[in-house]
Amino acid sequence: MMTNLERFRRSLSHDSSCSICGSSPESITHVLRDCTNASLVWAKHVCNSHAAKPPSFTSLATSSATASCCKWQPSPAAWITLKTDGAVSSSGHGVVGGLLRNADGSWAGFSRAIGMTNALQAELWAIHDGLVFAWSLGINQIQLQSDNLLVVNLLKSQDAVSSSFSLVRATAALLHRAWLVNILWIPREGII
Repeated sequence: MMTNLERFRRSLSHDSSCSICGSSPESITHVLRDCTNASLVWAKHVCNSHAAKPPSFTSLATSSATASCCKWQPSPAAWITLKTDGAVSSSGHGVVGGLLRNADGSWAGFSRAIGMTNALQAELWAIHDGLVFAWSLGINQIQLQSDNLLVVNLLKSQDAVSSSFSLVRATAALLHRAWLVNILWIPREGII
C-alpha cells in the first residue's frame, strides 16, 4: 500500500502526514488502525463498543476480534478458515493476500505484490500463498474460502493435478499434502 509515509521516503511527496486526519506520519498501521476514519470502520464492523482501539494490526501477528454483528461465521472447531483474495490494477499489477482465522476470531495475515498478472492468476496465487503460509504454521485442518467460483472449480476438479495451468498444478499439489482442506465458494458479500 502506497502511504504518504512511503511516498515521502521515495521523494514522491513533501508531506508524510495523513490526508484524512492530518496526523503524521501516515503509515500502513495508521491507515488500517490509527486514523480516525479507520477507527470508525472498526467500530462499525467489529462491534465492540467497549474497545477504544481495534485489534493490533501487525503483519503475520495474531489478534482477536469480536464478530458478533459481522457476516463472519466461525470455522468449525479444530478447523482454521483461510480467506484469500487477489486483485489486479488497471495497469496489470497484481497483489494477493488473505488471512487465517480460528473459531475464536484470532487471525494471522499475509500479503504480497506479484507483478504483472491477470485476475485468475492473482486469485490462484492468493490461495497458493495462503496454503504455503498455513503449512508453515503447522495447521492441519483448513476451510479454504474463495469468492471466485472458477478458481474453486479448477481446484476441486479431478484433473487439477494434471491441469495445463502450472499454478493450478502447484496448488493442487499443496492440497494433496498430509492435511485436510475443504474448499468452499463463498459469495463476495460473505468474505469479511
